[in-house]
Amino acid sequence: MKGKMAGEASVLSEPPPKGASTFKGADELEKFLHHLERELLKMSFKDNEEIKTAPIDDRIRHFLDELKLSDYTVMHTDKTNSIMLVKIIDYIKHVNVHLKSSAKTIARQRINEFYEDSLCFLEKIQDKLSENENNHIKSAIESKQIATPKMLTKDHKDPDKNGDCKTGLVLPARNFTAGFSNVGHGGTKRILDKNKVKCQKHTIAHACHLKNELSRLGIKHRNSAAMSMDAEAVHPSIKFALVKKAVLHCAKKLSEDEMETIVFCLELIKFSMGSTTCMFQDKHCEHIGPEGDCEVEEKGLATGGNEAAFLADLVALHCFEMSEEMLTDIKTRCKGMCRDDGMIVFKGEKTKRDIIHF
Repeated sequence: MKGKMAGEASVLSEPPPKGASTFKGADELEKFLHHLERELLKMSFKDNEEIKTAPIDDRIRHFLDELKLSDYTVMHTDKTNSIMLVKIIDYIKHVNVHLKSSAKTIARQRINEFYEDSLCFLEKIQDKLSENENNHIKSAIESKQIATPKMLTKDHKDPDKNGDCKTGLVLPARNFTAGFSNVGHGGTKRILDKNKVKCQKHTIAHACHLKNELSRLGIKHRNSAAMSMDAEAVHPSIKFALVKKAVLHCAKKLSEDEMETIVFCLELIKFSMGSTTCMFQDKHCEHIGPEGDCEVEEKGLATGGNEAAFLADLVALHCFEMSEEMLTDIKTRCKGMCRDDGMIVFKGEKTKRDIIHF
């Protein structure tokens, strides 16, 4: 991961004469910029001239001002790319429910321990990092930033008997230890991309891609059976031990040096997963996963950030490839995952009992 950048060659073989234009048309460009600067200064110093705003801007500003004085807050939706208003007291209640199942309250001293451990770990590994990587991690640590969890509502699903939709918690990847995971994720992805490892071989990127694939295969309801999957809390259920197994599986054909770098990247990701914290209502929490306090190997991914999505895709690829023989025996025609949603299309008609047995 560490290396020196090649020096840049000089664009000009020799410097131009003093006062000469560096390229054709430079004089005209300089005159234009001078004229533009003069006009902008005239506009800036005009007296008694107010900046006009569009009516829509005034309505948005008025809405935000009113929202600050109300008992409601804004909550983003999970799939429909919109927002909805929810009472602040209900928002706090739902966030605390999620935190109770996936985090534990810790003292301020524990945060200080994470900070000191991060500095010690960085000093230990800095010889393996490039200057930019080292500066990125050090800058993240020195920021001492602790993320605030954000709740999403799954309004595309049916509400419960009280009219409430299911909710999910997102932990933004802005923790002060996230720099390690950023570098580990970047190094892993670059090596796999360089060796043309198809990390998203079974990833459904967009709905239109799935539609095109189904059309290409000539899949109809009379000659096929489709099974959809919707995993609950998919990221927290993906433990580091499984992430490590999936990454090493994808890197099994790499050179010895590249494999050594992959193992190092996994150590960086492991450190971040073992020290993920958040803060809500002046309380510090440590991410522990749905199964309670455990070793780092058994901790799950925190939902939020490109790293979690990329590693989840690798785990999905690993699971599909490990079950390739079984899926071939039962004659599957198409399969894929998109985060917590998945689909398998079987050849021929299947009964409900067949699907349950599968």
